[in-house]
Amino acid sequence: MPRNHYRGSGGRAGGRAGGGFGRGLPGTRQEAEEKINYWRQEGENHYNQMKYHERKFKEACEEVAKWTMQRDSLPEVSEAKAELDKAVEKKVAEIQARENPGEASQPPKSSN
Repeated sequence: MPRNHYRGSGGRAGGRAGGGFGRGLPGTRQEAEEKINYWRQEGENHYNQMKYHERKFKEACEEVAKWTMQRDSLPEVSEAKAELDKAVEKKVAEIQARENPGEASQPPKSSN
């Protein structure tokens, strides 16, 4: 797991028992080896995280495409709503015909 670099972990003063990255004295080959090992581990961790997120990104793209195609294959207006709209339009025409017998030959006004 990556270290939290924002709370004083790491560096020479703290973070691990023995102080900092390790026990290598500043400027020694041992210190360089410890830092190389540390940064190699960091690089591997970040690479693995990158690959994981890349897979998740591709999975998300696949799901969005699949659901977009499914949505687009469905009618925009449900059948029930269309039937209800027709019935309401018919009922409006009937009511208008009863109230205004002379205007019954005119089609009802659409609110669309």
